[in-house]
Amino acid sequence: MQVNVQGARIYYNERGTGTPTLFLHGVPDSGELWTPMIDSLAANFRCIALDLPGLTTRSERPAGFDYTLPSMAKFVDDFVTALGIREASHLVFGDFGALYGLAWAITYPDKVRKLALAGSVGFAPDYQWHSNAKLFRTPLLGELVMLAMNERTFANAVKAAAPTLSAEYWQDVLSRSIASRAVKANILRQYRAIDTKIYAEWEPK
Repeated sequence: MQVNVQGARIYYNERGTGTPTLFLHGVPDSGELWTPMIDSLAANFRCIALDLPGLTTRSERPAGFDYTLPSMAKFVDDFVTALGIREASHLVFGDFGALYGLAWAITYPDKVRKLALAGSVGFAPDYQWHSNAKLFRTPLLGELVMLAMNERTFANAVKAAAPTLSAEYWQDVLSRSIASRAVKANILRQYRAIDTKIYAEWEPK
């Protein structure tokens, strides 16, 4: 399925009926990450798993979308609005998807019912980026790392990070993300747009 959000085509899967439940994936990945969980939940919940903007070949990056926390919050809100969701929703997220979800939940608390966090890029001012993230955040060096990334290096990296997921799954992820120059560029934009020092501004007062 596709929906227009901020002038861009956004890909999503939807199954089930009940309380809307939004699933937000990490990087590199896609909405397919959540398929096994949705298989278990679709009987009781309206499950919606999207590909985040510009992070797969199936979802475009809206013009002007800069991957900052305010942009993330506005994007999620516009996506939910485009689907006609008017009641408070559950959120399930991990990795960078957590930044999208938490930014939306903080900005629009009345629209969120419950949160389920399955791992996250840190949402704290003292968060320290992991080694690969430091490379991606460094101009020129990040581009060189992306340029050198191929099927073999990608497979080795993800096997170490998520050994329980199948080679077939990661081949699909590769074809929808890292195989695309545009997606690689957007992944670098994503990593570089986040300054962890600003997280303090998002903490409860």
